[in-house]
Amino acid sequence: MTSPCPNQPFASVFPDGDGIGVYTDAQKTIEQFHRRSPKDAESWQQLLCNTSSPAASY
Repeated sequence: MTSPCPNQPFASVFPDGDGIGVYTDAQKTIEQFHRRSPKDAESWQQLLCNTSSPAASY
């Protein structure tokens, strides 16, 4: 089964209607997090640096 949005494997939608998409492009994902929370964007970037197979490898 293929994703209908292959460059955006998943997203989270919040009660206020806003959402964050996680993309295969790490920088695009970081920009999504930064729009909502600069601290979360920094944490996501650290997570990518500390894993041997980030989401971009999918």
